Amino acid sequence: MTQSCFEAMSEAMSIRLEHRDETGKVSHAGLRKTQLAAAYAGAAHALHSQEAATIAMPTGTGKSAVMILVSALVKARRVLVIVASARLREELAEKFSEVDPFRRLEMLKSKIAPRVRRVYNRITDEAGWRALDEADVVVGLPQTLSPAYKSVCPPPSGFFDLALIDEGHHAPAETWRKLIEDLGPIPKILFSATPYRLDRRRMPGPIIHTYSARAAYKDGVFGKIVYHAVAPGGGETPDQAICRATLATKLLAPFNVGLRTRQYGDGAESYRSSAGRAAGDAFGAMEAVRYVRGHLAAKIDDDEILGMSESSKLWGGQNVSVQEFAKWCERLGAAIRSDSDPRGRRGYFGVPFVVPLREIPARVVAADWPLDVYSKPLTLVRVSEVSVASTRLQDSPDEVSSVPSPLSLLLDCAIEIASRPQPSDQMSLRIRWASGYTTVSYQPGARPVFRATERKSGTGFVPTDQLLVRRGGNYEKFLDFINAQPPTLYSIDGAIIVGAEGTEPLAELPLVPSEETFVEKIWPATVDIRRERLSDEFPHRIESIQDEIARELIFEGFDVVFHDDGSGELADLITIRQIASEGLLQDIEITLWHAKYSGSDDPGRRLQDQYEVLGQAIKSGRRLTYSAVRAHIDRRHQKGGDHKFLAGDIDMMRLLLSGDAMQKYLYRIKVVQPGTSISKVSADIKQVVAAAAHLIEYGGLNRFEYIASP
Repeated sequence: MTQSCFEAMSEAMSIRLEHRDETGKVSHAGLRKTQLAAAYAGAAHALHSQEAATIAMPTGTGKSAVMILVSALVKARRVLVIVASARLREELAEKFSEVDPFRRLEMLKSKIAPRVRRVYNRITDEAGWRALDEADVVVGLPQTLSPAYKSVCPPPSGFFDLALIDEGHHAPAETWRKLIEDLGPIPKILFSATPYRLDRRRMPGPIIHTYSARAAYKDGVFGKIVYHAVAPGGGETPDQAICRATLATKLLAPFNVGLRTRQYGDGAESYRSSAGRAAGDAFGAMEAVRYVRGHLAAKIDDDEILGMSESSKLWGGQNVSVQEFAKWCERLGAAIRSDSDPRGRRGYFGVPFVVPLREIPARVVAADWPLDVYSKPLTLVRVSEVSVASTRLQDSPDEVSSVPSPLSLLLDCAIEIASRPQPSDQMSLRIRWASGYTTVSYQPGARPVFRATERKSGTGFVPTDQLLVRRGGNYEKFLDFINAQPPTLYSIDGAIIVGAEGTEPLAELPLVPSEETFVEKIWPATVDIRRERLSDEFPHRIESIQDEIARELIFEGFDVVFHDDGSGELADLITIRQIASEGLLQDIEITLWHAKYSGSDDPGRRLQDQYEVLGQAIKSGRRLTYSAVRAHIDRRHQKGGDHKFLAGDIDMMRLLLSGDAMQKYLYRIKVVQPGTSISKVSADIKQVVAAAAHLIEYGGLNRFEYIASP
């Protein structure tokens, strides 16, 4: 067999340790002790185990040299290096190409060097991987390498025999995890300065080597510590003063900030502002769930004002010369190019950005109509008999006489996730009404973002080119409407997507729900937990999940129990009751109940069931106000059919939801899932339930409960 590049390097290398004199200066250049120890630990692990393992080293202590030496010690044939950013891809590719620092320090005098290939685009088939056959090292990002994206082809079996993962604390994330898993049985060494995560997810494998910042200082890696006194300026805390001095940057003191809502639906507060010296700290974790950044006006070191908006506009409040203006632009350019990442900061800086999307985040669980659908009487119409040439049609007698009866109010059409992808660039939505449905393809990186799907055979499917939206006397093609006013998509991780833009998932979500979230319920033997819908014989026979819930609610004396199940529902059941009164003040509780049948006779643990019912809960919470509930029940009651009062009546509902000044409203969302067993619930289910509870409760609601089997 031909000798590999790294095998030849291992034979040609002459490794030596760095030596420092009494003053701490380097007298003989070489590897630091920790680099050699880390490399030997990594090589020892790789030679006897195919389990992932972590090397913990602070930034600046020479991880790239360790990666190169591990590759040589194990005599790797082809190495995959996974990095977190394009900048790191270029840096590590250059280090491997130049065998730095080994050639620079004359520990490798041979001219041999690995052939390094950078991956810039997604590899979609095996031929793409085979094009890298001549490479000794392949460097890329999970965004281009991970099979978590449907378009990415995993590497052929045996293509790599060693994987080195920089910024290894990202490994539990879906794209990283899928990539690492699909590499198969090869050694995988993770490198991280912080081998832990704030969300408490476990990193794979053991930690095989650690090097603390204290040890790095003792060894002279970080230089000497020199005391510098820092005096806080006006309005500064000591921590802010230290941060300003450490970063050598000017202090940004926001005095006017604004947030734009992430909520789309009736009752949403469109914009929220705060002014004053503490404006930047006026927002907390709840705002990170409900809003995105809007604008910021701040003082810089008390002598300059800077304004910025989420539409990428920057402005200042000074009169300056053209030369000073050019310098101002240069300073802003340097700040924009900075690697500083504001995520994780508190207040305004902890609220996410809206960014253009090319890919759809993982675990999108719900879709909802835009505000216009809730506030205006829009109707979905089928036009199979009419040729629609223009986007909008004026209401003329000839055209209207050819248009068949409306299919449904758009608000009564359910909009659902038809395909639930891992991170990908495309997914499908289903729009469903009482007598049929249609589907659309969503691709944020395409224009337009919503397109027609292939025609489907079977009962009820209507192609999108036969659908119009009627607004008053005007008609608009359905696809034109949905592209002009796109639905809102919600992920279980807190990302919100509208059209071609969206927010990133929330940086930190709980992994485990609170003790109050899970509520145990024993189901009567007469109830079939595979049946969800209200029985025709209710209340005389109690056979389904909704039968049992409704029976309990009526027995407990709720003032209003409304059955809302069906296309366009707010929930399966809506309950209203007065729970307390003090003098003239009334506390009125509004609860939305979402039920999901079990996929088997025994309580199961299907994650797909969780996504569906929790997505409904998150979506309904975005429009849970007393006025929205009142309008919704009014409309559904007039529609009739299965939508009916099981307790109370329309007058009682209107009385309790009148919005009187003496009425205080408390909101609840409850998920009922007998297919989940609390005693058997998996870590994955705990995580998605905890995330949903966080999004719902921090979204402004008082309480979320998950009712399950023992």
